[in-house]
Amino acid sequence: MERAPECPADIAGLVATQFLDDLQSNHPASFEQLMSPGFQSSEFESTLLRDIASHLTGPSWVALKERLAVRRVRFLTAKGDSASAGHPEDPAAIVARIRASSDIHYRRLLDGKIEDDDLSYFIKRGAPGSDVSRSEEDHQQRPLTADEIVADFSRHNQEGAALQKIQAYVIEGDVESQANGIVHLLMFKLRRDYVRVVVMKDGLTRSVIAGHDGAYWRQVPGGPPSDLGKAASTEMDNVGEFADPLFAEEAYIFTRLPDGAGASGAFYRIGVKRPNGSGFVAHIDPSNLREIGRDEENGSTSSNSDFRSVAGVIIPFRQESTDAKGAKTVFRVSRFTPNSGVTEVMFLRPGPRDQGYFEIERLLAASDPVNQHTIK
Repeated sequence: MERAPECPADIAGLVATQFLDDLQSNHPASFEQLMSPGFQSSEFESTLLRDIASHLTGPSWVALKERLAVRRVRFLTAKGDSASAGHPEDPAAIVARIRASSDIHYRRLLDGKIEDDDLSYFIKRGAPGSDVSRSEEDHQQRPLTADEIVADFSRHNQEGAALQKIQAYVIEGDVESQANGIVHLLMFKLRRDYVRVVVMKDGLTRSVIAGHDGAYWRQVPGGPPSDLGKAASTEMDNVGEFADPLFAEEAYIFTRLPDGAGASGAFYRIGVKRPNGSGFVAHIDPSNLREIGRDEENGSTSSNSDFRSVAGVIIPFRQESTDAKGAKTVFRVSRFTPNSGVTEVMFLRPGPRDQGYFEIERLLAASDPVNQHTIK
Protein backbone atom coordinates (compact mmCIF):
# COMPACT_ATOMS: atom_id res chain seq x y z
CA MET A 1 0.00 0.00 0.00
CA GLU A 2 3.01 2.29 0.45
CA ARG A 3 4.34 1.61 -3.04
CA ALA A 4 0.97 1.85 -4.80
CA PRO A 5 -1.65 3.47 -2.55
CA GLU A 6 -4.06 3.68 -5.51
CA CYS A 7 -4.23 -0.11 -5.74
CA PRO A 8 -7.61 -1.54 -4.55
CA ALA A 9 -7.40 -3.40 -1.25
CA ASP A 10 -8.67 -6.72 -2.66
CA ILE A 11 -6.06 -6.71 -5.41
CA ALA A 12 -3.36 -5.63 -2.94
CA GLY A 13 -4.09 -8.74 -0.89
CA LEU A 14 -3.67 -10.99 -3.94
CA VAL A 15 -0.44 -9.23 -4.92
CA ALA A 16 0.97 -9.56 -1.39
CA THR A 17 0.20 -13.29 -1.35
CA GLN A 18 1.83 -13.84 -4.76
CA PHE A 19 4.84 -11.73 -3.79
CA LEU A 20 5.37 -13.67 -0.55
CA ASP A 21 4.98 -17.01 -2.34
CA ASP A 22 7.56 -15.97 -4.95
CA LEU A 23 9.89 -14.68 -2.26
CA GLN A 24 9.66 -17.94 -0.32
CA SER A 25 10.28 -20.03 -3.46
CA ASN A 26 13.00 -17.97 -5.15
CA HIS A 27 14.67 -16.21 -2.20
CA PRO A 28 14.17 -18.47 0.83
CA ALA A 29 17.00 -16.84 2.81
CA SER A 30 15.42 -13.41 2.39
CA PHE A 31 12.01 -14.83 3.25
CA GLU A 32 13.37 -16.09 6.56
CA GLN A 33 14.59 -12.56 7.33
CA LEU A 34 11.31 -10.95 6.27
CA MET A 35 10.32 -9.70 9.74
CA SER A 36 13.83 -8.80 10.88
CA PRO A 37 15.00 -5.16 11.00
CA GLY A 38 17.73 -5.92 8.47
CA PHE A 39 15.42 -7.10 5.70
CA GLN A 40 16.25 -5.18 2.51
CA SER A 41 12.76 -4.60 1.15
CA SER A 42 14.06 -2.14 -1.43
CA GLU A 43 15.85 -4.98 -3.23
CA PHE A 44 12.49 -6.40 -4.28
CA GLU A 45 10.66 -3.16 -5.10
CA SER A 46 10.73 -3.67 -8.86
CA THR A 47 9.33 -7.20 -8.48
CA LEU A 48 6.55 -5.91 -6.24
CA LEU A 49 5.61 -3.13 -8.69
CA ARG A 50 5.60 -5.65 -11.54
CA ASP A 51 3.28 -7.98 -9.58
CA ILE A 52 0.88 -5.14 -8.86
CA ALA A 53 0.68 -4.24 -12.55
CA SER A 54 0.11 -7.88 -13.52
CA HIS A 55 -3.08 -8.01 -11.40
CA LEU A 56 -4.65 -4.85 -12.85
CA THR A 57 -6.72 -5.80 -15.89
CA GLY A 58 -8.95 -3.69 -18.08
CA PRO A 59 -8.69 -0.24 -19.65
CA SER A 60 -9.63 1.57 -16.44
CA TRP A 61 -6.22 0.76 -14.95
CA VAL A 62 -4.00 1.95 -17.81
CA ALA A 63 -3.12 5.28 -16.14
CA LEU A 64 -2.16 3.59 -12.85
CA LYS A 65 -0.17 0.90 -14.67
CA GLU A 66 1.81 3.60 -16.49
CA ARG A 67 2.57 5.30 -13.16
CA LEU A 68 3.74 1.96 -11.79
CA ALA A 69 5.98 1.51 -14.85
CA VAL A 70 7.50 4.96 -14.23
CA ARG A 71 8.14 4.09 -10.57
CA ARG A 72 9.75 0.82 -11.61
CA VAL A 73 12.03 2.56 -14.12
CA ARG A 74 12.91 5.14 -11.47
CA PHE A 75 13.89 2.35 -9.09
CA LEU A 76 16.10 0.58 -11.66
CA THR A 77 17.86 3.76 -12.77
CA ALA A 78 18.47 4.81 -9.15
CA LYS A 79 19.79 1.34 -8.40
CA GLY A 80 22.40 1.81 -11.10
CA ASP A 81 21.25 -1.03 -13.32
CA SER A 82 21.27 1.10 -16.44
CA ALA A 83 23.81 2.97 -18.51
CA SER A 84 21.74 6.11 -18.07
CA ALA A 85 23.01 6.46 -14.49
CA GLY A 86 25.74 8.75 -15.80
CA HIS A 87 23.35 10.55 -18.10
CA PRO A 88 20.18 11.17 -16.06
CA GLU A 89 16.94 10.81 -17.99
CA ASP A 90 13.48 11.37 -16.59
CA PRO A 91 11.79 7.97 -15.90
CA ALA A 92 8.56 9.15 -17.53
CA ALA A 93 10.56 10.05 -20.65
CA ILE A 94 12.09 6.55 -20.67
CA VAL A 95 8.63 4.96 -20.55
CA ALA A 96 7.50 7.27 -23.36
CA ARG A 97 10.58 6.27 -25.39
CA ILE A 98 9.83 2.57 -24.90
CA ARG A 99 6.26 3.23 -26.04
CA ALA A 100 7.44 5.05 -29.16
CA SER A 101 9.94 2.35 -30.09
CA SER A 102 7.75 -0.73 -29.54
CA ASP A 103 4.07 -0.92 -28.69
CA ILE A 104 4.52 -4.60 -27.78
CA HIS A 105 7.26 -3.89 -25.24
CA TYR A 106 5.29 -0.97 -23.85
CA ARG A 107 2.17 -3.09 -23.30
CA ARG A 108 4.24 -5.87 -21.74
CA LEU A 109 5.84 -3.33 -19.41
CA LEU A 110 2.44 -2.01 -18.32
CA ASP A 111 1.10 -5.55 -17.85
CA GLY A 112 4.02 -6.58 -15.62
CA LYS A 113 5.41 -9.07 -18.13
CA ILE A 114 8.96 -7.73 -18.55
CA GLU A 115 11.70 -8.98 -16.22
CA ASP A 116 14.24 -6.57 -14.74
CA ASP A 117 17.09 -7.69 -17.03
CA ASP A 118 15.09 -6.98 -20.18
CA LEU A 119 13.70 -3.73 -18.80
CA SER A 120 17.23 -2.57 -17.93
CA TYR A 121 18.24 -3.23 -21.52
CA PHE A 122 15.32 -1.17 -22.86
CA ILE A 123 16.31 1.64 -20.48
CA LYS A 124 19.89 1.59 -21.75
CA ARG A 125 19.00 1.36 -25.44
CA GLY A 126 18.56 4.84 -26.84
CA ALA A 127 19.45 6.62 -23.59
CA PRO A 128 21.38 9.93 -24.08
CA GLY A 129 25.11 9.17 -24.15
CA SER A 130 24.55 5.42 -24.02
CA ASP A 131 27.17 3.27 -25.71
CA VAL A 132 24.77 0.35 -26.07
CA SER A 133 24.87 -0.58 -29.74
CA ARG A 134 23.23 -3.99 -29.94
CA SER A 135 21.06 -4.23 -33.01
CA GLU A 136 17.43 -5.29 -33.03
CA GLU A 137 18.56 -8.50 -34.71
CA ASP A 138 20.88 -9.24 -31.77
CA HIS A 139 18.17 -8.53 -29.24
CA GLN A 140 15.20 -10.55 -30.31
CA GLN A 141 12.38 -10.53 -27.83
CA ARG A 142 12.94 -13.58 -25.66
CA PRO A 143 10.30 -16.31 -25.81
CA LEU A 144 7.65 -16.24 -23.12
CA THR A 145 8.23 -18.68 -20.28
CA ALA A 146 5.61 -21.20 -19.17
CA ASP A 147 4.91 -19.15 -16.02
CA GLU A 148 4.37 -15.99 -18.09
CA ILE A 149 1.93 -17.76 -20.41
CA VAL A 150 0.08 -19.21 -17.41
CA ALA A 151 -0.06 -15.75 -15.82
CA ASP A 152 -1.47 -14.36 -19.08
CA PHE A 153 -4.05 -17.15 -19.15
CA SER A 154 -5.18 -16.36 -15.60
CA ARG A 155 -5.57 -12.65 -16.36
CA HIS A 156 -7.36 -13.09 -19.69
CA ASN A 157 -9.81 -15.75 -18.56
CA GLN A 158 -11.31 -13.97 -15.58
CA GLU A 159 -12.31 -10.46 -14.61
CA GLY A 160 -9.94 -9.34 -11.89
CA ALA A 161 -10.03 -12.00 -9.15
CA ALA A 162 -13.43 -13.42 -10.14
CA LEU A 163 -12.42 -17.04 -9.60
CA GLN A 164 -11.47 -16.41 -5.97
CA LYS A 165 -15.05 -15.32 -5.29
CA ILE A 166 -16.44 -18.69 -6.37
CA GLN A 167 -16.47 -21.17 -3.49
CA ALA A 168 -18.72 -23.84 -5.06
CA TYR A 169 -20.50 -24.55 -8.31
CA VAL A 170 -22.68 -27.06 -10.15
CA ILE A 171 -22.18 -28.18 -13.75
CA GLU A 172 -25.07 -29.80 -15.61
CA GLY A 173 -24.91 -31.23 -19.09
CA ASP A 174 -25.15 -34.21 -21.46
CA VAL A 175 -22.42 -36.66 -22.37
CA GLU A 176 -22.81 -38.35 -25.75
CA SER A 177 -20.80 -41.38 -26.85
CA GLN A 178 -21.28 -44.32 -29.19
CA ALA A 179 -20.95 -46.78 -26.31
CA ASN A 180 -23.48 -45.25 -23.90
CA GLY A 181 -25.64 -42.98 -26.03
CA ILE A 182 -26.63 -39.81 -24.17
CA VAL A 183 -26.38 -39.65 -20.38
CA HIS A 184 -27.13 -36.69 -18.15
CA LEU A 185 -24.39 -35.49 -15.84
CA LEU A 186 -24.51 -33.44 -12.65
CA MET A 187 -21.21 -32.40 -11.10
CA PHE A 188 -20.98 -30.62 -7.76
CA LYS A 189 -17.71 -29.02 -6.68
CA LEU A 190 -16.65 -27.29 -3.48
CA ARG A 191 -13.34 -25.82 -2.40
CA ARG A 192 -10.99 -27.44 -1.86
CA ASP A 193 -11.41 -30.13 -4.48
CA TYR A 194 -14.56 -31.80 -3.15
CA VAL A 195 -16.44 -33.41 -6.03
CA ARG A 196 -19.69 -35.34 -6.52
CA VAL A 197 -20.57 -36.78 -9.93
CA VAL A 198 -24.12 -38.02 -10.58
CA VAL A 199 -24.74 -39.99 -13.78
CA MET A 200 -28.39 -40.19 -14.90
CA LYS A 201 -30.17 -41.90 -17.78
CA ASP A 202 -33.88 -42.08 -18.58
CA GLY A 203 -34.66 -39.96 -15.53
CA LEU A 204 -32.93 -42.29 -13.05
CA THR A 205 -29.56 -42.09 -11.34
CA ARG A 206 -27.23 -44.83 -12.52
CA SER A 207 -24.28 -44.07 -10.25
CA VAL A 208 -22.89 -41.57 -7.78
CA ILE A 209 -19.20 -40.99 -7.10
CA ALA A 210 -18.08 -38.50 -4.47
CA GLY A 211 -15.26 -37.58 -2.08
CA HIS A 212 -12.06 -35.57 -2.09
CA ASP A 213 -8.28 -35.73 -1.74
CA GLY A 214 -7.78 -39.35 -2.79
CA ALA A 215 -10.72 -40.78 -0.78
CA TYR A 216 -13.75 -41.54 -2.96
CA TRP A 217 -16.79 -43.81 -2.77
CA ARG A 218 -19.14 -45.06 -5.46
CA GLN A 219 -22.72 -46.26 -5.20
CA VAL A 220 -25.06 -47.83 -7.76
CA PRO A 221 -28.73 -48.85 -7.42
CA GLY A 222 -29.25 -51.92 -5.24
CA GLY A 223 -25.90 -51.81 -3.50
CA PRO A 224 -24.04 -50.07 -0.67
CA PRO A 225 -21.29 -47.51 -1.33
CA SER A 226 -17.83 -48.93 -1.99
CA ASP A 227 -14.37 -47.40 -2.01
CA LEU A 228 -12.70 -46.62 -5.34
CA GLY A 229 -9.36 -48.19 -6.15
CA LYS A 230 -6.13 -46.24 -6.39
CA ALA A 231 -6.23 -45.68 -10.16
CA ALA A 232 -9.87 -44.55 -10.10
CA SER A 233 -9.16 -42.27 -7.13
CA THR A 234 -6.30 -40.61 -9.00
CA GLU A 235 -8.64 -40.04 -11.94
CA MET A 236 -11.24 -38.53 -9.61
CA ASP A 237 -8.59 -36.25 -8.11
CA ASN A 238 -8.09 -34.89 -11.62
CA VAL A 239 -11.83 -34.64 -12.33
CA GLY A 240 -12.32 -32.94 -8.97
CA GLU A 241 -9.91 -30.08 -9.61
CA PHE A 242 -11.92 -27.05 -8.57
CA ALA A 243 -10.33 -24.84 -11.20
CA ASP A 244 -8.27 -25.32 -14.32
CA PRO A 245 -4.64 -25.61 -13.13
CA LEU A 246 -3.77 -22.91 -15.67
CA PHE A 247 -5.34 -20.42 -13.28
CA ALA A 248 -1.95 -20.66 -11.55
CA GLU A 249 -3.16 -23.15 -8.98
CA GLU A 250 -0.70 -23.94 -6.17
CA ALA A 251 1.70 -26.92 -6.30
CA TYR A 252 1.38 -27.42 -10.08
CA ILE A 253 4.53 -27.38 -12.24
CA PHE A 254 4.36 -25.74 -15.67
CA THR A 255 6.80 -26.39 -18.54
CA ARG A 256 7.01 -24.61 -21.88
CA LEU A 257 7.07 -27.17 -24.70
CA PRO A 258 7.58 -26.63 -28.46
CA ASP A 259 4.58 -24.93 -30.00
CA GLY A 260 2.02 -27.01 -31.86
CA ALA A 261 -0.14 -26.34 -34.90
CA GLY A 262 -3.68 -27.27 -35.84
CA ALA A 263 -6.39 -26.36 -38.29
CA SER A 264 -6.82 -22.94 -36.64
CA GLY A 265 -3.10 -22.15 -36.50
CA ALA A 266 -0.23 -22.35 -34.02
CA PHE A 267 -0.77 -22.75 -30.29
CA TYR A 268 1.30 -22.78 -27.13
CA ARG A 269 1.95 -26.16 -25.53
CA ILE A 270 2.29 -26.09 -21.74
CA GLY A 271 3.16 -29.22 -19.79
CA VAL A 272 1.19 -29.38 -16.51
CA LYS A 273 2.34 -31.67 -13.69
CA ARG A 274 -0.13 -32.23 -10.87
CA PRO A 275 0.76 -32.77 -7.19
CA ASN A 276 -0.35 -36.43 -7.52
CA GLY A 277 2.21 -37.03 -10.28
CA SER A 278 -0.18 -37.15 -13.23
CA GLY A 279 -0.22 -34.48 -15.90
CA PHE A 280 -1.32 -33.29 -19.32
CA VAL A 281 -0.26 -30.91 -22.07
CA ALA A 282 -2.46 -27.85 -22.49
CA HIS A 283 -3.01 -26.18 -25.87
CA ILE A 284 -3.41 -22.41 -25.54
CA ASP A 285 -4.47 -20.12 -28.37
CA PRO A 286 -1.97 -17.22 -28.35
CA SER A 287 -4.52 -14.84 -29.87
CA ASN A 288 -7.00 -14.98 -26.98
CA LEU A 289 -5.29 -17.16 -24.32
CA ARG A 290 -8.12 -19.73 -24.30
CA GLU A 291 -7.29 -23.36 -23.50
CA ILE A 292 -8.46 -24.92 -26.74
CA GLY A 293 -7.43 -28.50 -25.98
CA ARG A 294 -5.34 -31.04 -24.09
CA ASP A 295 -3.19 -34.10 -24.65
CA GLU A 296 -3.62 -36.62 -21.83
CA GLU A 297 -1.07 -39.15 -20.63
CA ASN A 298 -3.33 -42.06 -21.60
CA GLY A 299 -3.18 -41.04 -25.26
CA SER A 300 -6.55 -39.29 -25.41
CA THR A 301 -6.99 -35.76 -26.70
CA SER A 302 -9.68 -33.15 -26.19
CA SER A 303 -10.77 -29.87 -27.74
CA ASN A 304 -12.73 -27.05 -26.09
CA SER A 305 -15.12 -24.60 -27.71
CA ASP A 306 -18.23 -22.47 -27.06
CA PHE A 307 -16.46 -20.31 -24.47
CA ARG A 308 -18.76 -18.22 -22.26
CA SER A 309 -18.27 -15.87 -19.32
CA VAL A 310 -19.98 -17.00 -16.10
CA ALA A 311 -19.54 -14.89 -12.96
CA GLY A 312 -16.53 -13.26 -14.60
CA VAL A 313 -14.77 -16.55 -15.45
CA ILE A 314 -14.42 -17.96 -18.98
CA ILE A 315 -15.86 -21.49 -19.21
CA PRO A 316 -15.88 -23.84 -22.26
CA PHE A 317 -19.40 -25.16 -22.72
CA ARG A 318 -18.42 -27.88 -25.20
CA GLN A 319 -15.66 -30.46 -24.95
CA GLU A 320 -14.96 -33.19 -27.48
CA SER A 321 -12.63 -36.01 -26.42
CA THR A 322 -11.03 -38.77 -28.49
CA ASP A 323 -9.48 -41.75 -26.74
CA ALA A 324 -6.40 -43.68 -27.86
CA LYS A 325 -8.59 -46.03 -29.96
CA GLY A 326 -10.35 -43.18 -31.75
CA ALA A 327 -13.69 -43.31 -29.90
CA LYS A 328 -15.25 -39.89 -29.48
CA THR A 329 -17.19 -38.43 -26.55
CA VAL A 330 -18.88 -35.02 -26.51
CA PHE A 331 -19.80 -33.18 -23.31
CA ARG A 332 -22.21 -30.26 -23.72
CA VAL A 333 -22.72 -28.06 -20.68
CA SER A 334 -26.28 -26.80 -20.33
CA ARG A 335 -25.85 -24.96 -17.03
CA PHE A 336 -23.02 -23.67 -14.86
CA THR A 337 -24.22 -22.37 -11.50
CA PRO A 338 -21.65 -20.68 -9.21
CA ASN A 339 -21.96 -20.42 -5.42
CA SER A 340 -25.03 -22.64 -5.42
CA GLY A 341 -25.22 -23.54 -1.72
CA VAL A 342 -23.23 -26.77 -2.00
CA THR A 343 -22.05 -28.05 1.41
CA GLU A 344 -19.65 -30.78 2.59
CA VAL A 345 -22.59 -33.01 3.55
CA MET A 346 -23.15 -33.79 -0.14
CA PHE A 347 -19.75 -35.49 -0.36
CA LEU A 348 -20.01 -37.69 2.74
CA ARG A 349 -20.30 -41.44 2.34
CA PRO A 350 -23.94 -42.55 2.93
CA GLY A 351 -24.73 -44.46 6.11
CA PRO A 352 -26.98 -47.54 6.48
CA ARG A 353 -30.09 -45.40 6.80
CA ASP A 354 -29.36 -43.63 3.52
CA GLN A 355 -29.47 -46.77 1.36
CA GLY A 356 -33.04 -46.07 0.19
CA TYR A 357 -31.98 -43.13 -1.99
CA PHE A 358 -32.13 -45.01 -5.29
CA GLU A 359 -35.35 -46.83 -4.44
CA ILE A 360 -37.11 -43.59 -3.52
CA GLU A 361 -35.93 -42.01 -6.76
CA ARG A 362 -37.17 -45.00 -8.76
CA LEU A 363 -40.62 -44.80 -7.17
CA LEU A 364 -40.89 -41.05 -7.75
CA ALA A 365 -39.84 -41.39 -11.37
CA ALA A 366 -42.44 -44.11 -12.00
CA SER A 367 -45.28 -42.39 -10.13
CA ASP A 368 -46.33 -39.88 -12.78
CA PRO A 369 -44.88 -37.92 -15.73
CA VAL A 370 -44.72 -34.68 -13.71
CA ASN A 371 -42.39 -36.13 -11.09
CA GLN A 372 -40.36 -37.85 -13.77
CA HIS A 373 -39.86 -34.56 -15.58
CA THR A 374 -38.86 -32.91 -12.29
CA ILE A 375 -36.15 -35.49 -11.67
CA LYS A 376 -34.73 -34.94 -15.11
